[in-house]
Amino acid sequence: MNFIKHISQLLMKVMLISGLFAGHSAIADDHATAGSETRNAMWVHQCSLNEGKSLSDVDKALAGWRKWKEEVDWNGFTFQLTPAYFNLPGDLDLIWINNASFEHYGETMTNWNDSGVAAQRAIDKVVSCKVELYSSWVKYFPEMAEGAQGDGPKMVDFQTCTPIAPVPALIQKHAEYVEAMKAGNSRVVWGMYAPISGVSSVNIIGNPAGTVGHMEWFPNMEVYASTHGNRVNNAELRQNLQEYYSEYMNCESRVSFNVEMLHSPQQ
Repeated sequence: MNFIKHISQLLMKVMLISGLFAGHSAIADDHATAGSETRNAMWVHQCSLNEGKSLSDVDKALAGWRKWKEEVDWNGFTFQLTPAYFNLPGDLDLIWINNASFEHYGETMTNWNDSGVAAQRAIDKVVSCKVELYSSWVKYFPEMAEGAQGDGPKMVDFQTCTPIAPVPALIQKHAEYVEAMKAGNSRVVWGMYAPISGVSSVNIIGNPAGTVGHMEWFPNMEVYASTHGNRVNNAELRQNLQEYYSEYMNCESRVSFNVEMLHSPQQ
């Protein structure tokens, strides 16, 4: 069976993430030329619990933030990630990811610095965080009926990479993947990212930060499991994955996170 027919189950991953699960017309342009997709701001909080604190304390500490985001009409995504199959290096316990247009990012940070001081103090009592800024963009977003997004993705895979192939060849290869995902009615969201500021040379999973990354967002565990099952059980798919990693991108091992969507944009 042709590899391209399987690509809706394959695609690559990334490091730390973007929001991808609201009305995709706002973040993914079906008519955008490959390689020219709109870039959003993605700011990532890598956090460790303060002594004696738990995730339950984190949830309580976010009460002020929840009130604030409604008052200022926060119109981006916020996700909370916890590791699915590994422990974060050092003392990191969770990750928060926010994603919005660069314009809204600027407005939001100004509002937070002006009116979010009390909410920030409450958060600081339970976690200590480092913030990184990335650009992110959507390569593929599945067609779905209005309201079908539900409460957002449940799993996400990340993989940091450094390109090997020339940029035009890489863009063309990714465009082929997008068309295959459309043809296969894939339910997996595919996004990419690139670091901008504050990003360490070694990322939170102990891998080199890379220059770009891939991410896959899964609507449920069933889609997550079937995707990875196809990758390990289909010989042709394994071979083509090896080709991609040897000829197009040099990528680190992928990692999986559990996802809780704390906020999504207004529809």
